[in-house]
Amino acid sequence: MNSIKVLHTGDVHLGYDCEKDDIEKSFARIISICEDENVDVMLIAGDLFDNARPDDELVNWVIDRFRQINRTMIMISPGNHDYYIRGGCYDRINTACENVFIFDGEMDYYEISIGNAVARIYGAGFTDSICMNSLMKQRNINDDDTINLGIFHGTVEGQQSKNPYNPISLKQIEDNEFDYLALGHIHKQTEVLHRGYSTYAYCGCPQGMSFGMKGTKGIYLGIVGQGYANMKFVEVCERRYEEIRIKLDAKSQIGNVVESQHFGNVKESRFFINANLGQDIGSVNENQSLTGVNAVKIASAIERFAIENLGEKYRDNLYRIILTGKVSGRINTNAIKRELSELYYVEIEDNCIENTEEVSEEKGIINRFAIRCIHIGNFGGLKNFNMEFQSGFNIIYGKNEFGKSTIMAFIKMLLYGCNSKSKDISQNLRRKYQPFDGSQMCGNMRFVVGDSEYLLEKEFGKTPAFDVRHIYNEAGREIEVPKEYEVGEYFLGLKVYEFEKIIFAGSDRDYLKGEIGNDIFERITNMAAGFDEDDNSVDDLEQIEKEMEKLKSKRGTSGEIIDVAKKIDDISEEIERLKEEGDNLRNQRTEENSMLVRERDILEGVIEDLENIDEERKRDKECRTKNSGRNIESNVRFKKARNQYYLSIAAIIMLGIGGVYGVNNFMDKGFFKGYLLAIGVFMIFFVLKLSISRQKMKDNMPQNKWKDTDEKDIEDDIYEDGRYKDDRYEREYDRINAVLDKLGYNGYSIRELKGELREINRRLETGTSSAQDKISARIEKYEDMLKAAGSRKVKLNNEYKRLTDEREEALKRTRKLKDAASMPLNGRMVELMNAMCGKEYDSIIIGEKGGLKVRESGETNYHECKYLSNATSMQVYLALRLSLCEAIGNGEVKLPILLDDILDVCDDERIDRTVEVLRDLDTQVIMFTCHRWITKKVNGGIYV
Repeated sequence: MNSIKVLHTGDVHLGYDCEKDDIEKSFARIISICEDENVDVMLIAGDLFDNARPDDELVNWVIDRFRQINRTMIMISPGNHDYYIRGGCYDRINTACENVFIFDGEMDYYEISIGNAVARIYGAGFTDSICMNSLMKQRNINDDDTINLGIFHGTVEGQQSKNPYNPISLKQIEDNEFDYLALGHIHKQTEVLHRGYSTYAYCGCPQGMSFGMKGTKGIYLGIVGQGYANMKFVEVCERRYEEIRIKLDAKSQIGNVVESQHFGNVKESRFFINANLGQDIGSVNENQSLTGVNAVKIASAIERFAIENLGEKYRDNLYRIILTGKVSGRINTNAIKRELSELYYVEIEDNCIENTEEVSEEKGIINRFAIRCIHIGNFGGLKNFNMEFQSGFNIIYGKNEFGKSTIMAFIKMLLYGCNSKSKDISQNLRRKYQPFDGSQMCGNMRFVVGDSEYLLEKEFGKTPAFDVRHIYNEAGREIEVPKEYEVGEYFLGLKVYEFEKIIFAGSDRDYLKGEIGNDIFERITNMAAGFDEDDNSVDDLEQIEKEMEKLKSKRGTSGEIIDVAKKIDDISEEIERLKEEGDNLRNQRTEENSMLVRERDILEGVIEDLENIDEERKRDKECRTKNSGRNIESNVRFKKARNQYYLSIAAIIMLGIGGVYGVNNFMDKGFFKGYLLAIGVFMIFFVLKLSISRQKMKDNMPQNKWKDTDEKDIEDDIYEDGRYKDDRYEREYDRINAVLDKLGYNGYSIRELKGELREINRRLETGTSSAQDKISARIEKYEDMLKAAGSRKVKLNNEYKRLTDEREEALKRTRKLKDAASMPLNGRMVELMNAMCGKEYDSIIIGEKGGLKVRESGETNYHECKYLSNATSMQVYLALRLSLCEAIGNGEVKLPILLDDILDVCDDERIDRTVEVLRDLDTQVIMFTCHRWITKKVNGGIYV
């Protein structure tokens, strides 16, 4: 049975900005399938391009792809996004590619023969962005000897519809009895459907462009014959959008539950994981959040599930993770995203609600960050140096210059590098700790986060761009940390200035004094106000105001909104100018038409004269040739007759003379008289005959030829007559050429003049000009630009209004934060301060400039730290650091504390108290000192 191979695609949306590369790769894969599978007909059911005026570069790229499959006939039905425009991109493609046919309006058909099969493809095309009336008409179903295909961009609905995108009813599909109907516009793939004798399907878009287009995307490929279509779905997308929902519920059962939504028989994946917090993820207690180990386990569950359900290419996909269920505390979504950093794209929605039910008092898993050991290859004065640390309190003693500060700086540079470009070595660790022998700085560190151990290796270059780092997990697999993150920022959740202000106290005593910084101020005031310590209202306000400034400056003289408004004004002015120019052209049209009519009339007269002259010359030439031969022949006959005439006269004379002489001598006179009489009668008769012949010759010859005339004389006369006529013709030609020269047609042939005459008639009939066409096209283009700019302005104004509302909310929160600055800090800081000092303080607040103020119990006044003793000031800020470490971690992450000789300003009692506080902390503390007597206060320690 005769059949053809068909590929059905559509809604490609080439030129869509967000997924431009992926869309082009998917389309190139479709072209390769056509080539590899020897596809006879490719049906593109609309929206090949994302707009009706794609870039020339993109159109040229498509033309090259179509030429690549020149044996495949490509049928295109323009859609609502890339509707057909006369002289637009589709006309360019149609002209450049012999294997392309464009449906440019109402329903039509194109018939092709492929082998023994004859296929008739019916289709139509959008000519605007909307199409209220159905483009599908009733075809002649009596043509049963062909394979009947259909290609339409539109919406299939019930018996009637007011859909503005080519509404197609099921009855229309049934009545047309298509062997296969390729549909476009719906981005979701359907199964191959049947209605009556018709088979139809939506193939969907070949590449998803948002999470609204989840799951696999591709094309339909198969064999179509009379009465059947065997079409199979083929995936071609570069990557998929997937949505995974995780329900976190401590009471749920172990196991995964997968649900799928159906569109036809095609599954759009929505995966649901029912995760048991206690066994799958790890239990979560009150005031704890899912982070660290819990984040690792959530990420592992997601990754494992993706591998099992989405195949080997799961890393290339885009994922939306939606967390639901009841939990206590917050969920650290950033930690989950970091664990899923190998995936192409991940976004997480936290839709969990707070669990108000009683939870087990069993202590949850704490994500403790601790340094196990370091190895310094080359750094400062240390080389091939190793040191191990305990998970709790560590006091490390060494003499001056042994390298305490070097070790502290090494740990800091491992975690955060050094971006300083200062030539001052005190401000530039990279310059300060460059080995004396010029060798490269390098080393490694082992550290743990929760139950997971990591190895960090790093080589330091002359600048951060030349640093090389590698991070490995316990299994030896390298962990990919995004380049925009420093290692400490990634694992500790602290930026470098927070690290320096909170957990890292170096030998520089400035950390004990001055302002604590805006970011830490926010953390403290957030806690005091009862907000999440990560609330960034101040930063948010600054960011909102920056974004508002980008949209519209405070003076209203610059910004995107102003630029768009100016652009709208410029476009409007240009449209008005073009319309005025068009009006002027139309006003000039009457005069132009009159000139064209005059030119046409003159041209018609010239053509007629030229044709008449040419015809006359032709006839004259033929006549001259004919007459010249006839005259010469007649003249020759005349000369022969004349000669005979003269000879006859001579003969008569001779006869007479002879007769007289003979008779005179030999005959008698009587006989002689009779003889003479006879001769006389004969001569009279002969003379009369010669007279008659002579008269005939006179009648046949011109008067001036009767005398002595020869052939040369006749030819000269003919030549003179011809030259006279030629001169007359040349004068006529000169006259005509003078007229043509004035019209600008000098040197044109009659054929070329007739072509110009046809063009003049065409211009008179159409009543327009190429200049008007160009102006109309430019006006249409600018009107589209005006429409787009107007939409852009509305969008920007809405965005500005949204930012204005957000700014008001941020201002309210900021005011509350400022009010909270005078509120007493959390009790933990006061508790730590009292424990270290042995005095009773009841309140610590933040001053207007960020400095700390303390108040002793029973007093009413606060004292700024700068007026306190060095020991008290140090202990206030140490209490601040310790309380911040606990508060920032919120019981989830135990941050380490690194201290360098902070106790030398304290007396023995305060040293004992401070060491006792540090020892009791449930976190790693590493304290360096060069005072041996301090180590005697501690049982144990590390000596170097």
